[in-house]
Amino acid sequence: MKRYIENIIMGIIICQALSGISTVHAQTLLKIDQRQIDTIGIKVAEPQKVSSVWSKNYPAKIIIPNAQMRVLTPALPGLVSVLYLAEGDDVIKGQKLAEISSSAYIEAQQNYLNSLSNHALIARNHTRNTELLNDGIISEKVFAVGRSELQVAEAFLSRSHQTLLFAGISERQIDELKTTRIMAKFMTIRAPFDGTVLKQIAMTGEHVDETTALYHLGQLDPLLVEIHVPFTLRYTLEIGNRINFEDSDIESSIITIGQMVHVEDQGIIVRGLVETVQNKYIPGQFVNVNIEQKTDQGHFYRIPNGAVIRETEGAIIFVKEVDGFSSKAAKIIADEGQSIVIGADIELGTEIAVTGVSTLKGMLEGLGSER
Repeated sequence: MKRYIENIIMGIIICQALSGISTVHAQTLLKIDQRQIDTIGIKVAEPQKVSSVWSKNYPAKIIIPNAQMRVLTPALPGLVSVLYLAEGDDVIKGQKLAEISSSAYIEAQQNYLNSLSNHALIARNHTRNTELLNDGIISEKVFAVGRSELQVAEAFLSRSHQTLLFAGISERQIDELKTTRIMAKFMTIRAPFDGTVLKQIAMTGEHVDETTALYHLGQLDPLLVEIHVPFTLRYTLEIGNRINFEDSDIESSIITIGQMVHVEDQGIIVRGLVETVQNKYIPGQFVNVNIEQKTDQGHFYRIPNGAVIRETEGAIIFVKEVDGFSSKAAKIIADEGQSIVIGADIELGTEIAVTGVSTLKGMLEGLGSER
């Protein structure tokens, strides 16, 4: 069978070499009838006109959006008594993460109770002064002094109340302290949102203060993919362009295009939002991605990788004609792996050879040698 096909191809070449076609056509037109096309196994298809192409692979990194991360620190200095969670643990909002033994925390509660008592005393005095002023027993000056003392007491009470809130005590716990006058021994650190412990910094028994991190927390949905690309690519990128992950069907799209060139690599940062709930990618992971690039309006087509003959100065495709195939110059715009995007002067509806291209090339070169 192989010998039979070779004989057919050689016969076609000889017939074309002996035909009376012009020199230009002899270089571009291969006369083949349908029976010969079927025998050789050449298949044709219409190229897909495109307005965008996929870039080559670029390395990228999965990161957490800044707004979804928190560094937990104690509001007051103390000693770490208990750490309830470790790196990788999931947390829910309000969950207890750590307990800090803190004399400053006990002092803050005592200051609140003292401010509360002092405010109550001065408030009673102010109420009595109001009655005495109305009866004409005290002067306006004495009343004003009492009112000023009440304002100072209110300020001290408010400040001590805010200190407790800042230290992590809830309003309910403050009301309980106000009612029972029983102070809590430990300062409790709670999760501010549902998320995951990204990193444990402090250790049990360690002395910590306001500048010491206990945990790094993060929300892992959604995530971002951060890509460094050459700055020349920015002219073909738009917000909303798709991002394709290698060996994955997870979807992403561009949300940020950097406006500053990095000195180290003369590139810009492109970020995409990983919107699909998934567990394949985690923060810090490196991946390979392709980015959708918009192209100017023109004759750009997506074809199978094997439908083109690559040459030093470009490429060649074989266009289906009524009586065979003609070779036509093309320019490779983007290599997408299984497919490529070319620029070629062909019209919509034109069919090109997508298999058997090497055979057509051999026939074309054989024709040239005969000439």
